[in-house]
Amino acid sequence: TVAGQPSLLSLVFQNLLTNSLKFVPKDRQPHIEVSAKQIDGQWVVLVRDNGIGIAPEHQAKIFEPFVRLHRKQEFEGTGLGLAITRRIVEAHGGSLRAVSDPSIRPGTEFQLTLPVP
Repeated sequence: TVAGQPSLLSLVFQNLLTNSLKFVPKDRQPHIEVSAKQIDGQWVVLVRDNGIGIAPEHQAKIFEPFVRLHRKQEFEGTGLGLAITRRIVEAHGGSLRAVSDPSIRPGTEFQLTLPVP
């Protein structure tokens, strides 16, 4: 259980899961793992996928509004989803970051923290 606006928190998970499904090469079956545990008064939620990944030098950029790393012909989107997602999480007292290095392992892990009420 976390305290917050249900519709906004629902949008957070919708955006993370949608991105995990969207950014997968066409020849790869999508695989998503979601886990959660309490650590030091916070819920830590991990959303890990096997998609195209995000190069380390681009990981901070993906949370900026209208930033796209790929052409619309490759992957649809506005470049707002992760920016909105991070702002919602921060407004609820949490944090969101991406961990990925496609040169080592396919995919991205989003690490989301939210305070335990």
